[in-house]
Amino acid sequence: MNKIIISALIILIIFSFSQSVISSSRVELETGVNLGEGAGEIADIIADKLNGQAFLILYEAMEVSRFEDEVVSTIMFLLREDDQIYLYNLPLRRFLEFEEARKIAKEVNGHLDTDYLKINLGYFIDVIDLYGGVEVETAQGRKTMDSEEADSYLRSGLDDDYPFDHRERQENLINAIMAKMSSDDHDVNFLEHLSILYSGVQRIDSNLGFLGKSLLGIRFINYGFENIEFYQPLPEDY
Repeated sequence: MNKIIISALIILIIFSFSQSVISSSRVELETGVNLGEGAGEIADIIADKLNGQAFLILYEAMEVSRFEDEVVSTIMFLLREDDQIYLYNLPLRRFLEFEEARKIAKEVNGHLDTDYLKINLGYFIDVIDLYGGVEVETAQGRKTMDSEEADSYLRSGLDDDYPFDHRERQENLINAIMAKMSSDDHDVNFLEHLSILYSGVQRIDSNLGFLGKSLLGIRFINYGFENIEFYQPLPEDY
C-alpha cells in the first residue's frame, strides 16, 4: 500500500513539474493558453517592448478542416511612432480559436483592448494576377504562381511530398506578395485593384465599420512599405 502511495506521489510531482515547464512563459501563465514551443517566449519579449502601445492588432486567420470556424496562426501588433509603423510579429506553434487569440493579444498589449482586424489571406489572393504572378519559396525551391495556383498551394500544398505546414505556406505567400508589390515597376489597373480590395475588406472581421477598415487601408497605402518595419524576436531554441 505504501509503495502505491509513494508511486502516486512521484507521478504527481513529475506531472506538476512538467506542467510548470510547459507553461514557462509569463503570458501563457497569465492567460492559461498554450502557444506552442517557443511562441510563449516571443510573446513575453513583445509584451515588454509594446508596453500597451499597439494601435492595431492583426490576426492572420485561416480555414482548417478540423475546425468549424477560422483559426488564428499569427498575431501581429502594430505600433506607430512618428512616421514609422513597427509591426511586431507573434507566430504561433498551434492554432488558436479567435477568443483564445484575443485573450493572448490583450495580455501582450498590457491588458488593453484596441482596434483589430482578422484577415484571411485567401480574401486577397486574386491580387496576384494583377502583378502577373509571384515567386513563392516552397520546400521544392522557388516557384512562380498565379492566383489559382497560389490558392491551391495555400489550401493543400504541392502534389508530391511536401513538408511545409499551412502556416508556413501562408507566410511564404505573404512574403512573395509583399516583395512583388514593393518591387514591381509596371502600372497596375487601379480599378481592378480597388475591386479586389473592396471585396476583401467586406469579408474582414473587425471592430471597425466598413468605412473605418477602408480608411485604415488608405492610411497604410500612404505610409508606404518603406515606412513599415517588421520585427520578430527569435529567442534561443525557437
